[in-house]
Amino acid sequence: MGTFDDSVALRTFLVENPYIPYQFMDSYLSSTGLDAMSLWVLKFIFGKVLSFTYKMGELKKLVEEGKIKYIGLSEASASTIRRAHSVHPITAVQLEWSLWARDVEEDIIPTCRELGIGIVAYCPLGGGFFSSGPKMVETLSEHDFCKFMPRFQPENLAQNALIFERVNGQEEGMHPFTTCIGLGSPSRK
Repeated sequence: MGTFDDSVALRTFLVENPYIPYQFMDSYLSSTGLDAMSLWVLKFIFGKVLSFTYKMGELKKLVEEGKIKYIGLSEASASTIRRAHSVHPITAVQLEWSLWARDVEEDIIPTCRELGIGIVAYCPLGGGFFSSGPKMVETLSEHDFCKFMPRFQPENLAQNALIFERVNGQEEGMHPFTTCIGLGSPSRK
């Protein structure tokens, strides 16, 4: 099948082509000596070539054949999580859950909890901003994805620097990570 260096392009290609997952899985499993892939995370759910339900059905077949143990989703809405879970149980949902991205607490987190789905949170410190402050933007390479995000643009950086100072909690002797640990805890009033 060949070698793919770009895993994002590979995953996108695999879920858009109904025949490739089987070829890929057989090749992957034989080359690694594994019996099964532990977790297949379906990304770029909005694909145009195949319906989402069809993609889930193909992954379900791979689970039934023992080639994949679990299926996960990345950056899915609550309704998409429910649709996927109705085809085959979803094990994990990957999403940004940070001091900047709390909107997931409205629908997505409750949906995952209701369905017994694990949450894999990334960027709990806002892509490094809440541990380093505005100076972290200066260290980003010119191709770093963060450099293109609105929160890191010069016109927003001054306001975000104020947020960093409030969250950092240096005057209270707290590390910003301590603040982030509370994201998964029930609200305290």
